[in-house]
Amino acid sequence: MNEPSSRFRPIFFELYESLPRQGPGNRACAARALALCRDLPPAPAVLDLGCSVGGQTLHLAELTSGSIVALDSHAPSIERLRATVAVRGLAERIQPMVGDMAAPGLPPASFDLAWSEGALYNIGIDNALRVCGGLLRAGGCLAFTDAVWLTDNPPSEVKASFEDDYPTMGRIPDVLTAIERSIPFDGLD
Repeated sequence: MNEPSSRFRPIFFELYESLPRQGPGNRACAARALALCRDLPPAPAVLDLGCSVGGQTLHLAELTSGSIVALDSHAPSIERLRATVAVRGLAERIQPMVGDMAAPGLPPASFDLAWSEGALYNIGIDNALRVCGGLLRAGGCLAFTDAVWLTDNPPSEVKASFEDDYPTMGRIPDVLTAIERSIPFDGLD
């Protein structure tokens, strides 16, 4: 990822800070994706990478009975999630953490599910897949969303708007190839 201009981050957080979710998806989408993770234990250890204020983290807490480590580099978002977790009585299950997705400092092979909604691109999809693969237990699942081009020739104005934030954005086959290179799996459904 290219370094955004010095004005980008403050404007980004000013715009998104008050939203209940700062990424794609909703509870129904989370439930559908979670249903594809058929071999999870009854109370999985979950890692939510790039959790922001925790919209999806709270959905995961509703949809699973396990523990969740929610990691994001933006301390104000983590503080907001900590407050929400406390109000909802979820402090025993959700551990919000300020950290770097590229080097989370978590024990290897300690999660049954790595989850990320629209955030892995921040560290590059190949790097993200390597990091997640190292954090997953044998048989663990990775569920993530990623922005992709749906056409080989997007309008130049649209492509230019992504150049600063996600210059390596590819197409679905590119993401599938990255997955095949990075994480052993039995096949795609």
